[in-house]
Amino acid sequence: MRLLADVRQVFGAQKVDRMVTAELIRELHDIEDGPWTDLQGKPLDSRRLAKELERYLVRPKDLKVNGKTLKGYRIDGEAGLADAWSRYLPPLESGATSATSVTSQVNGTSLPDPPPLFSATSATGSVPEVADGRGTNATSAPGLTCAVASVAEVAAETTPMLSAKGEA
Repeated sequence: MRLLADVRQVFGAQKVDRMVTAELIRELHDIEDGPWTDLQGKPLDSRRLAKELERYLVRPKDLKVNGKTLKGYRIDGEAGLADAWSRYLPPLESGATSATSVTSQVNGTSLPDPPPLFSATSATGSVPEVADGRGTNATSAPGLTCAVASVAEVAAETTPMLSAKGEA
């Protein structure tokens, strides 16, 4: 989330609603205490920036600059920064700049975790709603838990033990 916060700081300082990738990276590198010049021995580049921001559903867009089309980032629109800022960052104080004022206020006191790059379904994870075949959604059965051991114990108590010859 540090990257999102620093990007918001850069956009606010520049008082713009869009910025080409090269300029954004240059500004991020100029942040004095920022980690952007040394990420695992390499400075942040356009590919790494795009990969990191993709976690927040932010993607570079084509921007027209002096008659040229360059890749860059926008505050508004689909895959823009405003949505990610409102979901993952605390609201700005009342002195926010006009470029960042489009970010909406976060409701509640806790912020959601960023979405994972890759997800795996856990048997003990949350229970999603699924179609039940009748045109409605129903909560699917929870994953297996320790109740399996209890069933095995009950089965052992109620079933007579067979000898090696198959006799009860």
